[in-house]
Amino acid sequence: MSPVDAFLIDFPSICGDSVAGVRVTQSGVPILYLVDESEESAFHQDGVSKHQPYILYSQVAQRLKPSVVEVVGQRQATSEEFSSMPMARENRFEFDLDNDKSRVTPTVEMLLDSCESFGLCSTADRFRLSIALEEAIVNAIVHGNLEVSSELRELGDDSYEQAIAERQQNPQYARRRVKLSCQISEQEGMFLIRDQGPGFDVSRIPDPTDDDYLDRPCGRGLMLMRSFMDEVRFNDKGNEVTLIKRNAPVGVGSDPCFSIPNMD
Repeated sequence: MSPVDAFLIDFPSICGDSVAGVRVTQSGVPILYLVDESEESAFHQDGVSKHQPYILYSQVAQRLKPSVVEVVGQRQATSEEFSSMPMARENRFEFDLDNDKSRVTPTVEMLLDSCESFGLCSTADRFRLSIALEEAIVNAIVHGNLEVSSELRELGDDSYEQAIAERQQNPQYARRRVKLSCQISEQEGMFLIRDQGPGFDVSRIPDPTDDDYLDRPCGRGLMLMRSFMDEVRFNDKGNEVTLIKRNAPVGVGSDPCFSIPNMD
């Protein structure tokens, strides 16, 4: 039994590297954010806290207790489910995800539980793997199915989230789904994410480490995937990405690689 059942984190007083440290050292312990109404838009755009459960300060009196009970209960139910399962040689999962971003984190957490059960990821690896998978799935939802450009995030207002909300209500985009196929074993985890959008030219994504793009969000998701996975592979259309995490022998590191389709 973990000595900590859940973390309540004040946003933005505690965020960024501090939260990353909590997730690495206390992997699997659910986090619930407390967010001021004036910071709600910034919360949704934060690289670490976005997609996580939260409540507004104005709702604390009514929602704090039931929200804590809910996040703790979800984690316990998932842990009990996996601990009661017989040892498997591999796990396979197939999901058809709608465009609700709030469902991404619970789905990824379930996959990470499976990875941990096979010894595929350490405590620190779990955090890195969660970032890569969530980025890939959210990119498929927002930029793939909903066709919302990350350039809207540069405006510094709620245009980005507003565009997402509008597309989620538009039947032309809302009916699209993200297909998530996973195969997890002691040797490796393979995660295929395919959206129903028009795709994109991967070679034209700007390098976020370039001086001209340091303060812009374009390309950061791909950079995180490249950094935290052993292999990242796109199809020619650009609407399907395969992420691979390998279980390297103790003391042996693996060099992340990034492959893109031949555009010639």
